[in-house]
Amino acid sequence: MKLNLIILILLLFSSSVYAQSVDSVKSIRYTSGTRGGLIKVEVTEDRMTYKETGFNQIEDEFEISQEDWLKFQKIIQSIDLAELHTLKSPTDIRAFDGAWYTWIEIETEDDTYKSQDFDRGRPMKEIEPLVNLIRAYFPK
Repeated sequence: MKLNLIILILLLFSSSVYAQSVDSVKSIRYTSGTRGGLIKVEVTEDRMTYKETGFNQIEDEFEISQEDWLKFQKIIQSIDLAELHTLKSPTDIRAFDGAWYTWIEIETEDDTYKSQDFDRGRPMKEIEPLVNLIRAYFPK
């Protein structure tokens, strides 16, 4: 009986710590660049900023709904933030300028988690839903 109680307490504690880390997300940053341009996106609880330099000069900022922010949080729940920096890119085309280098950062109240670089449009499978959601808001 004591063993069951201890297991239950550990499960409850571990799930509450995990939930706190997702609730504490302050911002999500997406950066992608090459020698000729740069795209920087920042998503917060109520807005998204988009800045593109190079051939296209675009700056945009707009509000996002609480529903949109919850979509981001739901996806982040599926990512092990502590392991984000260890995920390996499935391709390496950016090494010879065949693709833009890209990375994401997730800032929480306690820390900032950064992915390794990956080829634009070819993220690691663990972060692909997050990258696709961010890119869905890009200006057309």
